[in-house]
Amino acid sequence: MGRRWRPCAPPSGRGACGWPRPSRWPATAARSIWTATRSHCAACANWPATWRPVSPACGRACAAAWTPLSVRASPPCWPPCRKRWARPAPNGRAAAGCCAGRAPCRAHSTPFPLEQGTTMNDFCVATISTDSLLRAEYGLWRAGALTLTRDARAAAEKILDEARSAAEQVRRAAADEARAAVADAEQQALERTAALLRQLEQRHADLLDGAQALAVDLALALFDRALAESTPRERLAASCRRLLQETPRTLAQPVLYLHPDDSALAPADCAWEVRADATLTGGACRLEAGGGEWRADFQAGAAALRAAFGNAARQTVDAGADAIDMPDS
Repeated sequence: MGRRWRPCAPPSGRGACGWPRPSRWPATAARSIWTATRSHCAACANWPATWRPVSPACGRACAAAWTPLSVRASPPCWPPCRKRWARPAPNGRAAAGCCAGRAPCRAHSTPFPLEQGTTMNDFCVATISTDSLLRAEYGLWRAGALTLTRDARAAAEKILDEARSAAEQVRRAAADEARAAVADAEQQALERTAALLRQLEQRHADLLDGAQALAVDLALALFDRALAESTPRERLAASCRRLLQETPRTLAQPVLYLHPDDSALAPADCAWEVRADATLTGGACRLEAGGGEWRADFQAGAAALRAAFGNAARQTVDAGADAIDMPDS
């Protein structure tokens, strides 16, 4: 119980693997707290071996650091990490482990193949929870890196919050600009619609004025044509009909006066006494009865009607000019 174990020569025919045997170096109080561990051979990992670690300094550190060892090395480090350490000092103190800065043993630098069915979790002594999206540099996690990762996560969350706030502000500004643009577009559309409506009303008024002027011109042309085609008898008959429409039905001693040239053109069914009057124009007639007098002149009526047509045409032209000169409101 007071002696430590170290690898030695394997059984015959088994290669260069070492089996544990008593060591000539006595155990110390610091080494007595370590228990025997069963794992692979330090040289080739093909033969099981059981020994006690020679130094507490080679517990965990050598599995996470790669530092050179002394050329004069004996038993391997534990857990297996392809390193070896120097023998302990003669005064019984524990020698520094493989992480203490020794040079590696060139004679025992063969890689460690794992036994089939064995995973790296068999050598873990603790578990560090990390983010699945993060990756360690050269496969090694360090406390400083974890702290930096936490700081980076906090910084990233802060940057993300600021980005979200900025995005919300940009969204609100864009929404305000869009609403302002929509309102401006609506106002412009209303103004264009009002202008088009005014133009349509102006076009309609121009069309009505043109139609009215055309109707006046057409009526005047038809009147002139009808007047030109009428005969003196028809003109006198028209004057007599006008008198019949204006005079009462019962008259006392009615007398009809005509131009001497129109005496032979008097209507045959006229019940009034006919007399000649040289002061009358052709086509005109005068009726006297009971102290009253009625006149009918075809030429005067035609001239008045032609003047009325002219006045209507001038009013139409003036209204169209006023509408053109009127500014848009």
